[in-house]
Amino acid sequence: MVARPDQFDAYKFEKAILIFFGFPVGHEWKGLQLVKGIISIIISISLIISMIGNIIEKVDNVPLILETLYFGLTQTTFLCKAYNLIVNKHKVSLLETYLKKPIFNQYTVDQYNFIKKAVRICNMFAKTFRFFVGITIAFYAIFPFIEHTLPLPGWFPFDKRKYSYILYIYHLVCLILNGYNHTSLDCINAAMISIASAQFEILKDNLHNLRRDEDNDLTIDQQDAVVRTRVKNCVLHHNVIIKFVALIEDMYSNVLLIQFLCSIIIMCVTGFQVFVIPPARMHYITLVLYFCCNLTQTAIYSWFGHDILAKSSDIGLACYMTEWNVLSPKARKLISIIMERSKIPIILTAGKFINLSLNTFMMIVRTSYSYLAVLQHMYKT
Repeated sequence: MVARPDQFDAYKFEKAILIFFGFPVGHEWKGLQLVKGIISIIISISLIISMIGNIIEKVDNVPLILETLYFGLTQTTFLCKAYNLIVNKHKVSLLETYLKKPIFNQYTVDQYNFIKKAVRICNMFAKTFRFFVGITIAFYAIFPFIEHTLPLPGWFPFDKRKYSYILYIYHLVCLILNGYNHTSLDCINAAMISIASAQFEILKDNLHNLRRDEDNDLTIDQQDAVVRTRVKNCVLHHNVIIKFVALIEDMYSNVLLIQFLCSIIIMCVTGFQVFVIPPARMHYITLVLYFCCNLTQTAIYSWFGHDILAKSSDIGLACYMTEWNVLSPKARKLISIIMERSKIPIILTAGKFINLSLNTFMMIVRTSYSYLAVLQHMYKT
């Protein structure tokens, strides 16, 4: 057996980004970290206030209001997630405590591949997400010089043209702060879910291998004692995974509801803007990239939510596929405990009523398209 806490590699880079900007990830919020975090939050709140003022000032300009709306909603979801992280920092610490538990770090060399796969998938999704975010920020940094405007819409109590370069830097800081912190918050959540899925894979493999070749040298009584010990460990492992997932659900469910509702509006509005703005404009490319970022963000949660549902549902079948017919009655009773518990699916939700799954992702895309079609019809008429 090997004991390597490689699960932390699934979100190590994202954790470093959040700590750099002053957000607590499993540790106390104090000192320089507190100062940096407060500055980051003040900058984010100031951008929302600027956008609200812009909507009030340009209330008759529908295209500008729509553009301000999807930026404002993105900023709102980021602040909700940041607030959730700060308020529930003790829960993040508890999640990391679970990752350090011996039962989460005891696996064979072959089972280590499940952890490696989970880390690899998390890093792949994170790199893809960061790529879209980075390219989007780059285009928002470039297009103001081409179209002679600021990167983001907003209201300011002074002449924007007089302070255009200062406001350009301010908007660029907001984009970087929002983009990379928002990405990191999402990827850490996805990493936790992916680690839970990997643990279900390890549990399933342990159930498949309750009886092993090295047991042949033992007496029948010794074999039975060894198998019962393994089954007890499986029961304990299953319970710990369920508690770990329940903690993820408790921490992230409400903010995911806000995320999904905002994603529907953002994808609808950005899609509408794509149809309205001429493709020759630089702003058209930024809109397409912005749409891709939101689509990727929603897809990450849906994919990992669907993955843990599928992996947890296989546990009951894994129990049935064990050599239960040659096990002792006591061992069979222990296996039946796992089988009965596995009948209750492990489902992560947004707001306790929207399941995280690929079906939900398709529902969000369809709903966004439906609203987009309505906006198109209203625009044409």
